[in-house]
Amino acid sequence: MRQIAFYGKGGAGKSTIVSNLSVVFAGAGKKVMQVGCDPKHDSTRSLLKGERPITAVELFQKKRPDAISANELVFKGEFGIDCIEVGGPEPGAGCAGLGIIKTLELMRALGLPDKDSDYVFFDVLGDVVCGGFATPLRLRFADEVYVIISAEMMSLYAANNICRGIVRYTKTGNVRLGGFIGNQRSSGADMGILGKFAEKLGSSLVFLMPWSRDITEAERMGKTAVAIDPSSETAGLFRMLAERIEKNADLCIPNPMSDDEFETFFKQNSGARQTDCDSE
Repeated sequence: MRQIAFYGKGGAGKSTIVSNLSVVFAGAGKKVMQVGCDPKHDSTRSLLKGERPITAVELFQKKRPDAISANELVFKGEFGIDCIEVGGPEPGAGCAGLGIIKTLELMRALGLPDKDSDYVFFDVLGDVVCGGFATPLRLRFADEVYVIISAEMMSLYAANNICRGIVRYTKTGNVRLGGFIGNQRSSGADMGILGKFAEKLGSSLVFLMPWSRDITEAERMGKTAVAIDPSSETAGLFRMLAERIEKNADLCIPNPMSDDEFETFFKQNSGARQTDCDSE
């Protein structure tokens, strides 16, 4: 079983990439579980025909954890993908990180994920200042991490902080960084800094997902691009990314920058042109 946490700043396209990967692996006959660990509770929406499932936090509001069954927590998505959404409290009314902690504790009590699962993906908001968002690593639900990044300063700043969190958990477990996945969120965005950023942290840019109208249209329809047209160029790119993750053995302990080092790095490289580490 591969248990992988995908982190990234909100808006980096993390859930889109994770959901399309789930469909690729499930479509190839793998048993997949996807756990959405974002208060927006929209990670698995494209796997559930655009519907938002009942979240774990909503269940906790109605029942004691020991009264919740696996059938109430897990929803079946396309290709038999097991879907869980943690959810979050009303704004200003609670701690989203606490919801993640309680949900993963409930999953453990229920014996989830199933032992016959091939891939378990945790789609996690990149706010590692909150210890709750590091729970998949702390409770050893995931020991392999990929960080979704775009060329914006705050995306890379969050990724650098995420790597600080990864380093913390390498000391108490087997957590390792698998690398960075670049996502070109808009047409014409300059992505050259991403390879340099990955190299600076002692890792690699595993893949660069180019901007695609197919992805934008699929999101509008509440579906994944892979499910809409498995023969499309975009679906082919997601299969390529899945293959690279499946074969990736180059896991590492990252070497994150200090805040001052990061600011200097970004100023010096924000105009860099992409020359390698692309999707070709």
